[in-house]
Formats: sequence, C-alpha cells, structure tokens
Amino acid sequence: MNDLSPEAEAVPVADWMSQDTGRVDVAASISEVSLLMSQRKHSCVIVCEQDKAVGLISERDVVRVLA
Repeated sequence: MNDLSPEAEAVPVADWMSQDTGRVDVAASISEVSLLMSQRKHSCVIVCEQDKAVGLISERDVVRVLA
C-alpha cells in the first residue's frame, strides 16, 4: 500500500487489530452469529471447531445467506 506513511508502515498489525471479535462454533446458526456481531459491534466473527479457528464470517456473508 503506497498511501501509508513510513510511520504507519512500521506499526505491527497487532497494534491495529481487534482482540475480542468473538467466536462461534461451526454449528452456530446465522441468528446466533448476527446477534453476536450486533452485541459486540463487530462486522465479523471467528468460526471455530474444537477451539481451533477454521474460518471467518462477516456481515456480508450473513446478508448473502439471508437474501
């Protein structure tokens, strides 16, 4: 990305990331996912299977399922 200042380029991603996005099990329903996103005011949540992250679901994914 050429738009970033050298100072911004030097900042580790850990300093910018959200640390508590929420997690759902792979068996969670779309209703559960959308409720968690709404409660936490996040646009995505991590999808886990047996405590291992296996994916990410976003607001866009939820809208696509419900459309």
